[in-house]
Amino acid sequence: MDKNSKKPKVLLYAGFKDNTIFYSAVSPPLGLYRLKHYLEKRDIHCDLHDLSLHENDFKDTKDKISKGYYDIVGISVDSEKMGRYFTLLKEIRTMSEKIGKKVMIVCGGQGGAHAYKSFIQKGKADAVLLGFAEKNFYNLIINFSKNSNEHISEYSKGIYGIAYPRDKEFNKIQKIPSKPLTDEEFVQFNYHEIKDLFIPYHDYWYHTQKEGASALNLAGDEQEIASDPHCDLPVNKNTQKFYVETIRLYTSSHCPWKCGFCSSHSFLRMSQATKEYEDKIPTAPKSGAELTMNSLSTTGPQPHPVYRITPEQIFEIIKIHCDKYQPKVFLFNDDAFWDGSKPGFYHIMKLCDLIISAKEKNEIDKDIIFNCQAKVGDFILKENGKRKLHEELIIKLKKAGFYHFGTGVETFAERLLRVPSINKKGNVSEADQHMVIKGLLSHGFSPSVNIILFVPEQTLDELFYTMKTATEYMLQGIQIAMTPLLRPQSGSGILELIDKGLTPIKAKYSEWIDPETKEVFKYPLYCIPQDKHIADYIEHFDIKDYEGMVVLSKIEQEKIVKKAGWTSKVVPRPVTALAVFISLSKYLKKNEWVKYFEDAVYEILARQNLAGQKELVNTTIQSNT
Repeated sequence: MDKNSKKPKVLLYAGFKDNTIFYSAVSPPLGLYRLKHYLEKRDIHCDLHDLSLHENDFKDTKDKISKGYYDIVGISVDSEKMGRYFTLLKEIRTMSEKIGKKVMIVCGGQGGAHAYKSFIQKGKADAVLLGFAEKNFYNLIINFSKNSNEHISEYSKGIYGIAYPRDKEFNKIQKIPSKPLTDEEFVQFNYHEIKDLFIPYHDYWYHTQKEGASALNLAGDEQEIASDPHCDLPVNKNTQKFYVETIRLYTSSHCPWKCGFCSSHSFLRMSQATKEYEDKIPTAPKSGAELTMNSLSTTGPQPHPVYRITPEQIFEIIKIHCDKYQPKVFLFNDDAFWDGSKPGFYHIMKLCDLIISAKEKNEIDKDIIFNCQAKVGDFILKENGKRKLHEELIIKLKKAGFYHFGTGVETFAERLLRVPSINKKGNVSEADQHMVIKGLLSHGFSPSVNIILFVPEQTLDELFYTMKTATEYMLQGIQIAMTPLLRPQSGSGILELIDKGLTPIKAKYSEWIDPETKEVFKYPLYCIPQDKHIADYIEHFDIKDYEGMVVLSKIEQEKIVKKAGWTSKVVPRPVTALAVFISLSKYLKKNEWVKYFEDAVYEILARQNLAGQKELVNTTIQSNT
């Protein structure tokens, strides 16, 4: 930085608290902490305010803004809460204008990049950063500090990976595509920078412990508290563990698969696409059968390679974090931590070998466990045209201490795996799902199966089949991570199909009203199920997230635990899921469904073997049969 230039003060905002889960576990926004570290290494003062950690309260920070303390405000945004972010952006701009100070407001993040036009034109952001933002944001800050009186179109010259208004009315938008990310840059951001990074994990752990971890719906025997040195919560070691002291890591650039509702695969490609390329209208397919995500144009000209840091680099980060924070768990948040290719299998098995060796040598705690996202196809070995379970990999994962896998099943109905909203064409089959889930169970794992309850194209029969199959696996020990609504992310294939009128699927929209112009802006919330009965259910009860489903089914859950004589305050997670299934089945007047799920829930309670409970539950089962 020029010594004669005034050193700018930067504020980074992390997103709003996610209330779609039924406990208050919060995690640090790794991207923003990495950005803060990058800027401070270059002598730029940077504060970070995490709205989730601070309960959406930013009174002290707003006070600083209103007094002109900050020169630049950067906000990590997403498209699901677009209206809330528009309001926040306007509030910050109004505060700075009242004191007559020029404050540059910048948005970033995957959701912001995909919806950059909306955040500029409606949110009145000065700029939106595209792709990995470290270098671009730093250069923008430096240029602003030298030319703060100029319009952003002047001081953004020469900067790549940025979109900004060309006029003061925020109508015309200039997009400068980012340069393709290199392997070296990815390693720099996600390995070298991470090694030196400090994140206040203990603040997050304290918040989680204090604000709601004790309310987790975990199966378990309360007497096990004393026997488990890692956790002061009721835990059943054969089903589910929860540890507050969790470290999150990202080790790859993005997911290469093209699930219809997700935008991870298109983030970097969109960031590198010119506006002219984006604006191309694809030729409408001749028939629905020819409709694929590849028929769309706005995600960029070419697939972007997936970059990963090496197993050796991941392991070094693990050791550094163990010394720095003393965690109990490492959570790999990658959408694609490894893949079912030969290089992918080598990658994960090499990491397991390093962890196993370190535990044997007491270089890291033997009790440290590892959780990650893992696709069904990641456990399948392809040999001679046949698909089989990769037993060696699963055994090695177990030995290394991998405990939990979040598995993106979405639906058990074979047809739905290939519809545009899901779009797992060629990646996985229903047979693959059963092979992998049964395989993980046989090796003592309790995978968390991700289910989208209301896939828009599904029939009532397919809905029941998915709920029934999920229930059968819950009886065998899996956990269910359920999302009721299919939310089309900005940049996703299904949303583009909706926007271009290439699908009969419709979206439910939320409205944001500009407080000054009173102009109404609509943005998508979820895909409306094509089955009228399911759509009416969502509309009637105003379902927005899983928390709403849990609240709706609370009466059923209370009936279940009371009838079973269940006195523990900790209710097994499958009971919560089944209470949702029962509530839905009653609304749809499917009595045979109701009986099936009620029988299952009492069987699960009977299996918990909680002292003083089993006899009561068994009696309840007998009375129901």
